[in-house]
Amino acid sequence: MSSMKGFEETEELVKPKESDQENLKINSDLNLNVNLNLNPNEGISLDDSNLNPIQPFSKTIQLDDLLKTWFIISSTLPMWKSKKNITITYSLRPPPQKHQEQKPYPILNDLVEFHSNMSCKPTTKKKSIKGIDKPLKENDGLVYCLNEWKWNGNGVLKVLKSNWKILLYDFNHHQEGQAGQEGKGGKEEERIEWLIVYFSKTFFTPRGIDLYCNRSDGFSSGFASLLKQKIIKELRMNESHEICELVDQLFDIHHDV
Repeated sequence: MSSMKGFEETEELVKPKESDQENLKINSDLNLNVNLNLNPNEGISLDDSNLNPIQPFSKTIQLDDLLKTWFIISSTLPMWKSKKNITITYSLRPPPQKHQEQKPYPILNDLVEFHSNMSCKPTTKKKSIKGIDKPLKENDGLVYCLNEWKWNGNGVLKVLKSNWKILLYDFNHHQEGQAGQEGKGGKEEERIEWLIVYFSKTFFTPRGIDLYCNRSDGFSSGFASLLKQKIIKELRMNESHEICELVDQLFDIHHDV
């Protein structure tokens, strides 16, 4: 799930022409990883079989990389403008019982939590949205892509469905020095991990992008602030007009917990 799910979109998305697609790559100096083929003249279809990763995500994204609580630092989703302390937690669902069919792919619990308004105290109980995520198949149908997922709501939200896709990610940045080295304060600096997630539009929510980070303070430090600027700069250079327009709509999410 991205930051919010609504009804599954009903309009048919247009498949990009294969001749129009372009492989978009991000500068390697920041170890930014991108697997995305876009047609700059048409919308992104998460269900489009022509949108193949440049390299198999199953070889670059490990499931353990996703299984944690992520802080939503920036978003384009209008409903989040009045909310704060928004997090999303992915956890592996337990194996099925003996009488149930064993699935050949991982299924994740998807938990979004947030304070409903800016006046909430940090200790106020958060509201939540619960669902499950299943990875989408790659073209050959034998490998499941860990960068593309289908979300289904739980309970009364079970009828709701949505797709989301990881566009950019990095699980290896450190504020000071290299991994395992100590920073200026005598402690090993916390690793900065982040994701850029694209989510498709629904009846009630527009298409958009979210920036996740493993840190509650997001990109507030000097190094991290420069890193975020670099991420935004690279997104603005994306040859997809839609992505470039979405970048201009990004706003920061307030966190005080």
